[in-house]
Amino acid sequence: MTVALALLAVLVLGHVAVLVWVAIGVVLAPAAPTRRAPPFADGAWPSVDVIVPAHDEAAALPATLASLRSLAYPGRLSILVVDDRSTDGTGDVVRAAA
Repeated sequence: MTVALALLAVLVLGHVAVLVWVAIGVVLAPAAPTRRAPPFADGAWPSVDVIVPAHDEAAALPATLASLRSLAYPGRLSILVVDDRSTDGTGDVVRAAA
């Protein structure tokens, strides 16, 4: 019984130590910047092309495309969906979203 209590005490103290370590890390961690600095000296952001491969993804594409469109990227962002002969109307979903 005493061995079991000793193991339980070690486990509890270990968890408490981890929680204290995480709390200290959260307090001492530097705050994330609210605005990103441009990556280049002239202030221009590189253009980004997102390629979405899709095969029978008609059900998932609306949420995927909405998520990509909601990105707050300051440069040019283009989204290209590649339909691989889907049979569930994936192409129709993409055309409707364009």
